[in-house]
Amino acid sequence: MKEMRVSTPESIAGLVDILAASECKYLMLAGCTDLLVDLKKHLNGCELMIDLSGINEMRYIKLQGKDLVIGALTTFAEISESRLVRDNALCLAQAAGSVGSPQIRNRASIGGNIANGSPAADSIPALLALDAWVKYIDREGSAHKVGLEDFQTNIREKMKAERAFIECIGIPVKEGISFSSFAKLGSRSQVTISKLSLAVTFALDDMGKIQEPRLGLGSVGKRAARIAAAEKLMEGRLPGDVLIQELGLLLSKEIEERIKERGSMPYKKKAIIGLVQDLFAYDKEL
Repeated sequence: MKEMRVSTPESIAGLVDILAASECKYLMLAGCTDLLVDLKKHLNGCELMIDLSGINEMRYIKLQGKDLVIGALTTFAEISESRLVRDNALCLAQAAGSVGSPQIRNRASIGGNIANGSPAADSIPALLALDAWVKYIDREGSAHKVGLEDFQTNIREKMKAERAFIECIGIPVKEGISFSSFAKLGSRSQVTISKLSLAVTFALDDMGKIQEPRLGLGSVGKRAARIAAAEKLMEGRLPGDVLIQELGLLLSKEIEERIKERGSMPYKKKAIIGLVQDLFAYDKEL
């Protein structure tokens, strides 16, 4: 077994220097909540571990211009308890509060959740519903900002090869957002990962009709995704039982199409109908 080194940068500049100077296989550590589970897979041939926990400049929640910006090392506990997040991105605060146990929420970071790319990641459906963007830095120290959807499909898999890392996540603060909600299925008593998750945001016009709906669906297929057909169905409609029923049926068909070969499909296509009802039951306060 090769000797393994551990680096502990204390700044973004220090992290860039480490990545630029090293050509070996490496692993970045943020909250380390998945480290033991994935030990064999990740450490096979790994010569360098980079502990990010000392980079305090990547741990913050602030309003910056017209965006709510969250540092990549900010924990889910910090996000769920933040008044800024509750006021401007309620569904994300709800998603963060639903993650695992208090111990996990105190360790797990939003940047790690996004970089890990699990289809069951709790934060991603909420971030999709919030039109979030991701800022990442390459090994030369250059910053790049892309939408989360683009990051998921085109950037995330390339990051390790390009020795890049997520610096922060941003959420446009929109005027007039009237409803923001997150719901999931998963056993809290067993602290299991999400079996199914949904997030939605929208505004209401003067007639009480839905405007600019965004809906993110998680734990279905390879990655969480916005569902364009659901958003089209919601646009210009009055919230209520009829729309909720139609939306549940539409998402049920969407799930059947996306995971038709999986054993979990029959359960999920039925469960989504109840989850939509939970999502719209009320604008949940924390």
